[in-house]
Amino acid sequence: MNDCLEHPETLLTGPNPLFGVLRPFVTLGEVPALLNYNPLSTLDLKTIPLQKRESLLPFAEQLFIPSGPNLEVFMGVQELLRRSLSLMNPLQRAARLHANRIGAARSTLQLRQLICLDGAGMLVSGITGRGKTRLIKRCLQVLVKHLVLDHPASEEYGWYGMRQVAYLYVDFPSNGTRGALLHRILEELDSVAGTNYSGEHKRTVNIDILMVAVCKALINHRVALLVVDEKQSMTFNDSQWALQFVLFYLSLMNLGVSVALCGNPLAFDHMMNLSQVMRRFSIAGVHELTPGQQTDPWWTKEFVPRVDEFMLVDGFAVDLAWRSEVETNFSAGIPGFLLPLRCEVMRSAIRRGGSPCLISEDDYDEALNSPRLKKIASISQAIQGIPNSDHYFDLPSTECLRNPSLRAKHDVAQLDAASGSAVLELLRKLQQRVSAELTRTRNKLKEIQGLSKEDAEALGLTLHHVNELQDSIAKIEQHKKDLAQRGRNAKAAT
Repeated sequence: MNDCLEHPETLLTGPNPLFGVLRPFVTLGEVPALLNYNPLSTLDLKTIPLQKRESLLPFAEQLFIPSGPNLEVFMGVQELLRRSLSLMNPLQRAARLHANRIGAARSTLQLRQLICLDGAGMLVSGITGRGKTRLIKRCLQVLVKHLVLDHPASEEYGWYGMRQVAYLYVDFPSNGTRGALLHRILEELDSVAGTNYSGEHKRTVNIDILMVAVCKALINHRVALLVVDEKQSMTFNDSQWALQFVLFYLSLMNLGVSVALCGNPLAFDHMMNLSQVMRRFSIAGVHELTPGQQTDPWWTKEFVPRVDEFMLVDGFAVDLAWRSEVETNFSAGIPGFLLPLRCEVMRSAIRRGGSPCLISEDDYDEALNSPRLKKIASISQAIQGIPNSDHYFDLPSTECLRNPSLRAKHDVAQLDAASGSAVLELLRKLQQRVSAELTRTRNKLKEIQGLSKEDAEALGLTLHHVNELQDSIAKIEQHKKDLAQRGRNAKAAT
């Protein structure tokens, strides 16, 4: 009965030894206390001389503050883990047969011919500094008791012994190739389980053979969740293999392995109009971690006040409203920008000293001029859409993050706000981006037209998608001509 209370799924599916890697089911109300972490909580700062506390500033990166959006991501990760482990239950005859048939498969075609399991996915997107990686890793740290669990030989379970791996966490390769991702998955499994799959396939370049090897290895070790982080627009959304990657993730779900993708918001544009794909990834949620605003309770009431808990000095000697305005303007509502600012402010106060040691406006001035914050300030201005700020191709503005359809309008607005030589430079960058977008869209149309009927159906692609891409190409070509004309006009004006 205890097992049923800890893992309620067993009431419907029967006992499941695979649940041994997880902590008991966590209710939503229990999540904040479990996620919360402050590295200073057990430290008596009074025993550490003020000047030496500067060495503790890097530990601010370990601070974890649970907030509204984080809780839903946690529940999504939990659902992915538990769903897959239920599908793989070795006490279910169908699950044992399914695993054996995967082990006997020799090609991706044979894998596709197997009965599909309703595995699930999740998307977590956010710009740099929003805390995606830290959040997912913290969720897994809380949910998983044992990353690796050895099961003895069991006739009942249908194995001679099995080393279970709860999840694998890999970064998407910077070269954006399928082979690199597949090799990386095998290497990570070897690192965790002490196996030698990557060595066995060191010289394998055939993608079909590698995919089969990866699928078999994941099922052999009953990996419940594959997390692929660092998805970027250039290496995923714009890749010539973008749809092939998506098909691979769908294949894993069909085998019972959950998939969570994390990355830049621009990395997932090509997936958003694929109905079959989005249905599967919506099971555990499509989570868009946008910057905080003054109207967002998670930012003003949950996150910002809790940042004060990582405090290495005696407090503040500045007006709260003034401090809030300075921090909001600098951080743009990005947690990963506010924490570095606080650290630099404390660094200045610690070096200045005093008893009591209180943070002053001078400390904020010192911090804002720090070389550690110079580029962060530049990125923040770009996110906020401040005119004449530096341009980053992987950073839509805050407004565009909340409404992706505004991205093109934002580009034009930036152009209209610029003047002098800035116009020519911005035009040059926009023309480069539009040319690249035109090439990508043409390549996507070509890729879709080259898909087999089965792959197109798996992705939910229809003639409507082809027509949409053709319309997009026409609009981009016109936009390119308009920019070229603006460039000629700008040069004539100078």
